[in-house]
Amino acid sequence: MVGFGLLITGPARNVWPLTVEDNVSEGFERIRTGPLTTLSHLGSEAGNTLTVVAITLLSCVALLLVPRLPMWRQAVFLAVAVSLQSLVFLAVTESVDRTRPDVHRLDASPPTSSCTSGHTGAATALYAGLAVLVLSRVRRPWRWPLAGLLFCAGS
Repeated sequence: MVGFGLLITGPARNVWPLTVEDNVSEGFERIRTGPLTTLSHLGSEAGNTLTVVAITLLSCVALLLVPRLPMWRQAVFLAVAVSLQSLVFLAVTESVDRTRPDVHRLDASPPTSSCTSGHTGAATALYAGLAVLVLSRVRRPWRWPLAGLLFCAGS
């Protein structure tokens, strides 16, 4: 991640598609509407730090208390995935100086750089981890749609 971040902020910064990245952010800013802003807000809330921490804790507690036999490995898997993502985020943020796009923000942005997004990484670790657990532990026909929904929430 650090190598990729240094590449896109250094030698590759003038290479397409990186040269049009800001145009994408500005394009999304131009097409904002009330309903799209509401959907964006809901997606952002699903990935904000407090939500990710709360869902991770609740999921780990449920894995330990709800089944007849506690699922220690699954709880540790989920907790470690989200925790390691935080370490990756900190390492990349400290190593790569990449500013956020110059667009009007819909919510408050943390004072960190934009490469890599800690919220996106945390949401991906949590929801993809939950999807892996659903696929490995659930044997019902609805496991595939639920895993797909979780993967989409994490991206």
